Amino acid sequence: MASGRPSSEKRAVGRNRLVDAFFSLKTLAAAFLAYYISLRIGLERPYWSVITCYIVAQPLAGALLSKGLFRLIGTVIGAGMAVVLVPNLVNTPELLSMALAVWLGTCTYVAALDRTPRSYISLLAGYSAVIVGFPSVDTPGEIFIVALSRVQEIGIGIVCVSLVHALLFPRPVWRQVRDRLDLILADAEAWSLDALATPAAPDAVLWRDRRRLANDLHDLHLLSVHLPYDMASTVIEPASLRSVEMQLGRLLPLASAVEDRIEALRQEDAYTSPLTDLIEDVRDWVAREAPGDGLPLIERACALEPTLDAPEGWAQLVRLSLLDRLADLIETHATVRQLRNRLVRGASSGSPTASIRPRDAARRVLHRDHWMALRAAATTSLTVIAGCTFWIVTAWPDGATAVVSAAIICALFSHLDAPLRAARRVFHGTIGAAIVAGLCAFVLMPRATDFVILCLVLSPFLFLLGWLLARPNRAPYGIGAVLAFPGLAGLNATYGSMFATFANQAIAQVLGSLVACLMLGAVRATGAEGTARRLARAGWRELARKTETRSEPDTPAWISRTLDRMVLLSPHLANLAEATSEERDRLRDLRIGMALDELQRVGMSVGERQVRRNDLLKNRLRDRFVSAQRIGVLETDPALQRLLDRTLASANALPPSAGKRSLLLALVGLSRNLSPLA
Repeated sequence: MASGRPSSEKRAVGRNRLVDAFFSLKTLAAAFLAYYISLRIGLERPYWSVITCYIVAQPLAGALLSKGLFRLIGTVIGAGMAVVLVPNLVNTPELLSMALAVWLGTCTYVAALDRTPRSYISLLAGYSAVIVGFPSVDTPGEIFIVALSRVQEIGIGIVCVSLVHALLFPRPVWRQVRDRLDLILADAEAWSLDALATPAAPDAVLWRDRRRLANDLHDLHLLSVHLPYDMASTVIEPASLRSVEMQLGRLLPLASAVEDRIEALRQEDAYTSPLTDLIEDVRDWVAREAPGDGLPLIERACALEPTLDAPEGWAQLVRLSLLDRLADLIETHATVRQLRNRLVRGASSGSPTASIRPRDAARRVLHRDHWMALRAAATTSLTVIAGCTFWIVTAWPDGATAVVSAAIICALFSHLDAPLRAARRVFHGTIGAAIVAGLCAFVLMPRATDFVILCLVLSPFLFLLGWLLARPNRAPYGIGAVLAFPGLAGLNATYGSMFATFANQAIAQVLGSLVACLMLGAVRATGAEGTARRLARAGWRELARKTETRSEPDTPAWISRTLDRMVLLSPHLANLAEATSEERDRLRDLRIGMALDELQRVGMSVGERQVRRNDLLKNRLRDRFVSAQRIGVLETDPALQRLLDRTLASANALPPSAGKRSLLLALVGLSRNLSPLA
């Protein structure tokens, strides 16, 4: 007999719908407040305040404030650029079009490289210049007044939406960060438990855990950007959060290295007790709710390490690497748990807290895809140039509206690997908004005799806009609708009922979004294979640089960028013929980079002769990575393996020292990742 109680999934769906509805209601209230203030102070196009409320609105209070601030800064910069360009170039429309296209393309390029919420500054600086500049070409003498009005309208929208969302049951970012952090800890522990399992967990389970952890870390980083703007930002220390991010990033390569070394010892029939007992105890420790600092387990691992008094066999060297990585894994789990308690309970909690290393507290470094950013910039600039050419040739009075619409859509979506899907949704949203705006402008609004009735008339449609924008999967429909509806519906300083004006503007909005779709479709996406090759080459290029550097290596930055590449690869895995192989290669590259950093830190502590051997090995490695960039695959190199074996044998013969131990760990790591079956 089925239970009458709704399932947890249904309750979650119902709760999400209520959250979306309340978010839309708050944004609706902010939009009406902004519209009222804009009317009262006599702004010419108050509908920009309404548009701003919906574009800036975010479910989280800190995200809303940060996005609003970034948008306002970008708007001021863009309006200033329009004030500089339009009066000086208005008599040469071709040159003005080219200048604004190049400016928008440059800003799109910078925004595409950033890939954090701070990219709104560049994005808004780009298309705000277009929004202010093109409609002002007929009245260049009024460009400063127009720019000032746009800044005022957008500023009013930002202030109103921030105020309403802050006062009416705000959702602080720190609470979302705390919940996401607990989820990530659970995923990290699941990943470590599966990696240490005996027998080994299936590949599908391991790769699912890895993807989830990498994606969770990326989402946590994007949330943390908004934390300084949160109304209760002191609840979570940004430095502690960044340290947690860095430590969590270490878990992925550490657990995979432990898994790899266990497999190597199994192949040598050397994975026996007491190693197996230690691994099982570590799994039990990770699975406990309050496990402690793990120091006894670390001491057991250290006690089982080979003494290195004499040259050791391959199995003993792998055993050394396993125990070292296992001790690091235990310490990292303990540190993450302590830092989590520090974040959630405060630094004054009774439990001991881990110290924050300055490098771990640094801002997380993301991968920068210059080719993708250049493609986005070129597409956006070409769209503006094509639209302006049509506008100039036809002398269409509303051509500026079409160009502005196309420019905004391209700037927003051209950085995606497959932007056409999102642009089509914007196009459909624009068509729907034009139809509904016509109904409002010529059927409902003539009956609105005062502001209250006007609000009642518009409420159903504006509520729908907020509901569309509340979820990422339907947000493109909402973006198309919100860019078109307020202006077409006639939310100006005075009501106008000229159908010809409405029709021209509606056609311009729809045509502009159609041009954006055509341009984004013409620039073919690189596809899953192209994205995978581009990300792989970026990793090999960075590995080649690691073999040349003489400065202190920045391992946290390397881990951060490599994990980010795995996140960028994740959406394309379903379209890759060998998805698991691609992921395995990226994880192998991550471990190679960490081993190279270990090799670099050894320095001169192992003697000048061994340093020369190490340099020869790094030169050969650099040749391999450069070759991989050229041919698109990191091939096995027998000559490199022989050189690596000789370097390892030479290091193995050194007298016992901390430098020898570090060098052996680095060389074993390189050997296992470059030729694991050797």
